[in-house]
Amino acid sequence: MTEMQFFQEFFGSMMVFMIVILIAAAIEIAGRVLFAVGVYKDAQGNYNNNAMMWALLIGFLGLIPAIIYFCVRKPAMPPLQCPHCRGQLQGAFPTCPYCKGTIDLTIPPQENPSFIELRAKGKKLMIWGGILVIVSTVLAIVGTIIYMAAAFNTVSRIPSSGWEFSYGDDSPFGDNYGGFPRFDSAFSYIQSKFFLKA
Repeated sequence: MTEMQFFQEFFGSMMVFMIVILIAAAIEIAGRVLFAVGVYKDAQGNYNNNAMMWALLIGFLGLIPAIIYFCVRKPAMPPLQCPHCRGQLQGAFPTCPYCKGTIDLTIPPQENPSFIELRAKGKKLMIWGGILVIVSTVLAIVGTIIYMAAAFNTVSRIPSSGWEFSYGDDSPFGDNYGGFPRFDSAFSYIQSKFFLKA
């Protein structure tokens, strides 16, 4: 293997790895956004006044705030309201303080359908967001493993007797140590050969 072949394979696999990581990061961000929006809707559907706070915490900090949210998340408890005037009640009163209508406390309060819909939408968004986060994590792990295997395979094929010189006397890889190039001057050499051409 010549030094040119080594750097073609090494930097080629590195570029592929960077692209995979960027794709995984984009999927991760999309998953977090979806999950945070889902938490926001779910919290609203559960009459939580801190819905925006939970969405921001989970969107920026990820897993730990999500675990805390599900630990403190309470089942939906619809607020008490008068069946006659729909006024919001601060407690269980036999008569409405607004319209003075009689309230049968044995009948459970009716929940607004919009809150049920919010919880359903939030659940779907959280599921899709969680799936995207898992996919991004798996993609990053698999990409890292493949890159490390490719890099190890490339390095293992360096001839033990040294490099085959293909650039002439100006190559910084002419002086080798146990078959490895002089990496201290390799970067400037690659710049002069490939990136600084007129």
